[in-house]
Amino acid sequence: MDKIKVMVVDDSAFMRRLLTDLLEVDSAIEVVGTAANGVEFLEEVPRLKPDVVTLDIHMPQMDGISALRKLMETNPLPVVLLSSVTKEGSDVTTEGLLLGAVDFLTKPITWDNIEGFREQLALKVKTAANANLRGLVKELPPTPPPKTSLHAGAAQRLIAIGSSTGGPKALETLLSGLSPHLPACVLISQHMPGQFTAALAQRLNNSCPLEVREARSGDVLKEGLVLLAPGEYHLRVTPRRVVQLTTEEPDATIRPSIDVMISSAVQVYGAQMVAVILTGMGRDGAAACLKVKEAGGLVVAQDETTSVVYGMPKAVMENGAAHMSLPGHSIAEFLNWYVNGLKQGSFPRLNGRPDLTER
Repeated sequence: MDKIKVMVVDDSAFMRRLLTDLLEVDSAIEVVGTAANGVEFLEEVPRLKPDVVTLDIHMPQMDGISALRKLMETNPLPVVLLSSVTKEGSDVTTEGLLLGAVDFLTKPITWDNIEGFREQLALKVKTAANANLRGLVKELPPTPPPKTSLHAGAAQRLIAIGSSTGGPKALETLLSGLSPHLPACVLISQHMPGQFTAALAQRLNNSCPLEVREARSGDVLKEGLVLLAPGEYHLRVTPRRVVQLTTEEPDATIRPSIDVMISSAVQVYGAQMVAVILTGMGRDGAAACLKVKEAGGLVVAQDETTSVVYGMPKAVMENGAAHMSLPGHSIAEFLNWYVNGLKQGSFPRLNGRPDLTER
C-alpha cells in the first residue's frame, strides 16, 4: 500500500526534525516535506501534494490559523493542529477546528511519555488521511437571532448529542440551526481534553440561538439550555433531572463518555428523549442508543456523506439502534419539528416527512 504522505509545518527546526523522526517510525507514513511558516507552507503544498498536514499554530509571517483558512478556501486538505495547553492555545485550536482542521494534538510539556505522544500523533495522522472533508461545511453558520431564555423550569424533553473527530464543526452546524424556542434541554459529550471544552462551549454559544456553556454539577436541565460535558468528566443525569459530573466509570474508556451520558439520561427521560450520534471514530454511544430505542425514544445518526469520520454513526446504524440517518445540516430542522411534536403530546409520524431516511 502507498504510504501516507505528510507535510510537517512548524517554526522550530527542532520540532520539524523531531516530528519527522516520530512519524517515520511508522512504516505507513512518509514525511515528504516541511515548512517553517504559513507562507512557505502554502507555497509548497502544490508541489509536495501531501495527504495530511501537521500544522503548528503559532508561527511568524503567517500563523497556522491564517494559513489554515487560506488552505480550506483554495485547496482543502486534512490537517492535524499542534497546539499548546494554554488558554490562548485552546481558543485558537477551537477556531482551527471550526475552520476545518480534522483533529488536534497538544504538544507535550515534558518528554517523559514521548512514545505515547508518537502513538497519538500517528493515529491522528492515519485518521485524518481517511477523513471525509466533504463533511466539513465551508459556509459560516448564520448569525443567530438574539438569545431567548426559556429556562422556565426543568425540561420535560431531552436531546443528547455525542460527537468526536470532526465534531466541533458538526456541532456548530447543528446548534446554529436550532429554534430559539426549542422546548428541550440539550446535552453534549464531545471527545476533547478538559482544557479545550470551555473554549468550544464559548464558540458554540456565539453561533447558537440558545445558551451554550460547560456543564457544572448541580445544573438543572432546563428548556433552551445547552450543556457541554467538560473534558475529563462524565456527564450523568440524576433522577431529579440535575447534572452530575463524575470521573468514576470503570467500563468507560474515554471521558466524557457518550454511553455514560445517554445511559443515565434514558433512565430519566425514556420516550421523551432523542439521542443524536455525530461524526467520530469508534463505537462510543452505540450501546446506550439501543437502550433509548428500547425505551421508546428516538435515535438519529449522522449520515456517511457528511461525517468527517463515519465510525460512531456507522456503529449505531449497524447495531440496529438508529431510527434514521440524516445529513448533518438537516438534523437541526428535524429536531425542531420532532421535539415540538413531543411538546404538543402528539408523537410525530416519521413517515410524514418523505425527505428523511428511515430505518
